[in-house]
Amino acid sequence: MFKLLSLEWKKFRKNSVVQMLLWIFVIFFPSLIFIGKNKDLFENNPLISSADIFAFPGVWKWLGWDGNWMVFFALGFLMVYVISIEMSYKTMRQNIITGLTRTEYFLSKLYVLLVFSLFATILYAIVGLIIGYVHTDDATFSMAMDNNWAIPRYFLMCVAYLSFAMFIGFTIKNSGLAVLTYLAYGILLEPMIRWLGHSELTGGHKSMHWYPMNAAEDLMPMPSPDFLSGKASEIFLTTQEAVIISSIYTILFIGLTYYTFTKRDM
Repeated sequence: MFKLLSLEWKKFRKNSVVQMLLWIFVIFFPSLIFIGKNKDLFENNPLISSADIFAFPGVWKWLGWDGNWMVFFALGFLMVYVISIEMSYKTMRQNIITGLTRTEYFLSKLYVLLVFSLFATILYAIVGLIIGYVHTDDATFSMAMDNNWAIPRYFLMCVAYLSFAMFIGFTIKNSGLAVLTYLAYGILLEPMIRWLGHSELTGGHKSMHWYPMNAAEDLMPMPSPDFLSGKASEIFLTTQEAVIISSIYTILFIGLTYYTFTKRDM
């Protein structure tokens, strides 16, 4: 494992795109939540206050929602890039010719996926604890951890997004087209399929929410007024549903990626 990760580190440590995307994530992820410091956001909204965003347990929800988008855009883009760029420049073939098996090459990218997910989750936990302790009166550790398993859910969300990104990166050899496909599916294609196709055909049946990007997103959903007041919302999966569906898709994407990569011509 460490040998393969060391090889990946040597290949990409000086890559300007990798460095830029990592810095974008590190800087903007903890910064976005502080847009809520603008009190004008709360003047006409009695359901949301500054304390709801920055104190425990609300900080986990709002920071998770910020991180949701940052993981999809920055880390998902990065995952597609580190795979597809090697396809485009034939360095994947060179790695295999010079000694790596296909399984080892696949595992090297899977380990990168897990490292990115772990890195993002640790950052989420650290930033959430710091903001929460600063803004919560008489905060205790038990109060901080009373968050409906937010940290494990965030990790699963990262793995779910990045497993799809890995699938796209291995499937589409052109790096530019792979990145475009990843972003287009998450932003445009899946919502169109859900709302303009599936919803119309099924009369708005809840199965319209059982799509991979939506399930991952619903692990850390937008804290809506219904959500904040403790009511169920018809536009979200429950936490349990999101965990189960995201886990199934993650296993499916990783399995399909491994199968197609080991069977097709280089």
